[in-house]
Amino acid sequence: MWMCPRCQEINDDANAVCHKCETAKPMTMPPPVAGGPPPMQPPMQQQVRRGPQLVPTAVVHDQYHTPYRIDGELVPVLSVTLGPMPIYFE
Repeated sequence: MWMCPRCQEINDDANAVCHKCETAKPMTMPPPVAGGPPPMQPPMQQQVRRGPQLVPTAVVHDQYHTPYRIDGELVPVLSVTLGPMPIYFE
């Protein structure tokens, strides 16, 4: 039995294609031989590590109907201006 990777339908091993969507049966690796060498692994690409990046601590968004501002070094602060009275969230 095998499961189609496209439609998740269970198929019989005798079928080379899925009976529902006609996707070809996926290739399988043979089981490892006892006492033989371990299977080869693809080479790992070395990942580039970046240090922390500073982000702006005060951002003003005034492109839309309700302008707002985000401030704060340690605690984010949201200031929203709705008419003459500003609203302050901490």
